[in-house]
Amino acid sequence: MTVLHTIYVPAEYGELALDEGTIQQWHDGARQEIEKQVRTRQEQHPTVNLRIDVCYQRPADGIVAACRHSDLVVVGRRHPHGLIHLGSVVRAVVRESRCPVMVLTPASQDPDRGPVQTGADQS
Repeated sequence: MTVLHTIYVPAEYGELALDEGTIQQWHDGARQEIEKQVRTRQEQHPTVNLRIDVCYQRPADGIVAACRHSDLVVVGRRHPHGLIHLGSVVRAVVRESRCPVMVLTPASQDPDRGPVQTGADQS
């Protein structure tokens, strides 16, 4: 399983003058945050081979490129604006992907769903 995170600053923000050092700091910080967030699940499922990729690339381009080597891509939505509205990244991935795409809405933001229960929490 691969967790992919992209870091990208559009050209119109070029005045930020991102140097290699800044990009590397962002890269390292993102990797550390992802490792922290998946650590518990990884410990619960030690046989799952997990790879974390952090790249400096437009999000849609990075995800679509990863789709070429995937059996399933799972993307999350930021806001639950009904079933129809998808953000530009999710729309691009759904349109361009060469494999199935699963779109998730965070339960904490979905007013129609209760809390997500997993593992031992389920009754």
